[in-house]
Amino acid sequence: MVQSRSKKNLITGLLYQFINTAAGLLLPYLFITSLGSETNGLLSSIGQLFVYLGLLEAGVGTATLQALFKPVAADDKDGISAILAATNRYYIKTGIYYTVAIVLLALAYPFFVDSALSAFTIRAVILMQGAGQIVCYFTQAKYTLLLQAEGKNYLLSYLMIAGALFRNAGKIAAIALGYGVISVQFIHFTALCANAFIIVTYIHRNYPWIDLSIKPNYEAIEQKNSVLVQSIVWIIFNHTDVLVLTLFTRDLTLVSVYSVYLLVFETIQNVTNEVRASYHYKLGHYSQQSKEELSAFFSRYSLIISAFMCFCFGATYYLSAPFVRLYTARATDANYMVPWLPELFFSYKVLYGIRALFRQPIEASGHFKSTERITITEAVINLVVSIVLVFYFNIYGVLIGTIVALIYSTVAYIRYVSRNIMTGWYRKILVLFLPDIVLVIGTMVVCQFYPIIANNFLQLITKMILPTTALAAFFGLVVMIQINIERRLKTKPQR
Repeated sequence: MVQSRSKKNLITGLLYQFINTAAGLLLPYLFITSLGSETNGLLSSIGQLFVYLGLLEAGVGTATLQALFKPVAADDKDGISAILAATNRYYIKTGIYYTVAIVLLALAYPFFVDSALSAFTIRAVILMQGAGQIVCYFTQAKYTLLLQAEGKNYLLSYLMIAGALFRNAGKIAAIALGYGVISVQFIHFTALCANAFIIVTYIHRNYPWIDLSIKPNYEAIEQKNSVLVQSIVWIIFNHTDVLVLTLFTRDLTLVSVYSVYLLVFETIQNVTNEVRASYHYKLGHYSQQSKEELSAFFSRYSLIISAFMCFCFGATYYLSAPFVRLYTARATDANYMVPWLPELFFSYKVLYGIRALFRQPIEASGHFKSTERITITEAVINLVVSIVLVFYFNIYGVLIGTIVALIYSTVAYIRYVSRNIMTGWYRKILVLFLPDIVLVIGTMVVCQFYPIIANNFLQLITKMILPTTALAAFFGLVVMIQINIERRLKTKPQR
């Protein structure tokens, strides 16, 4: 059953990402060519700010998910209801605070940017963007966590697929018919409301035993404050670049340039995130058993996932420059061909992927409080270095700040996991991941000498087939070698 759910999670999750990827590439293109780079930069900037508003919820969701693993495994219905009752009360408060924050943001934001877009348009976009999330907080957010704890991500993926088809088709149609950005955001709001209605209906029909009036179990999610601290600093870290560019350059066109490259790499990052998320509940399952079982699963899992991520980002790096050139060919209000951005984004995303991989056993084991220092230090490094360097190097400065911070946190999390969760694992890291590092560097070198030159997207795809296949073969060989080495290490006594 566990393996079956993992496969369902993976397949449906990847299908959703495929649909989302297609829309994610098409919509910004339509925004840039039909509504202008300023509109695309506005939506990117506002999107990042809404991630910050999500801090109002941060901590509760992750702490609830970790707390639910135990009662779900024991089929303790009263225990599940008590945790959901506590979570529901926090979400109601969050919904109220979130509403106030959105109104304040809508009033203040137009004063912080220099834009040809009217203040009314900017405020309407912000209100439409936030209204859907308010509905989610008051209705289905808590139920989503229960489905995730049970490993039923595939059910959520079905809903997200249907929602993505409706939402993105509506947005594309609205733009094609000549409607503005406000209409596009209204379609987004409608889709979120429909998704919330379906989830609530499903829960009421299939989980009639859930009782939110039961005495709330606040103790079960007492780590929410530690999770909140980490979520705050991580969101600050993960979205520092756009915020710093917006505040210190006040140039939405520059934000648009950054967002296009980010779009290319985050499209693939979403795929790798989906793969990791599909198996996250298994880490939670093993963490409730023993360190030995968790270590055995994570050893094989991390080898495969890390190689997969490096391959995905390597292929993305190879096509990023020619893709951006074709993607923005009709844009005349900004220069999107900026040297060295692909290399910096490649380094950023590879480090991000490895860092996220080693955060998984920490979250599954509930080690939130003891890793606060690492997360805070990481965010401080990123913020300080980015702010200092943005004045000298603009877009390069914020990316360098992110990379420096990720180097620190990746090493710190690997050390923590080895010393506190899977004893004796640290000594295997260099041996097992050195081939990935070599291939990543090799990919960057090869791309410098053999760049892709394409005049259209079909030609780009055709020219990508051979190098992508070769890269996949190399990483596949690396995984086989790594697994063999890992098996031999198992036969040696652990220190």
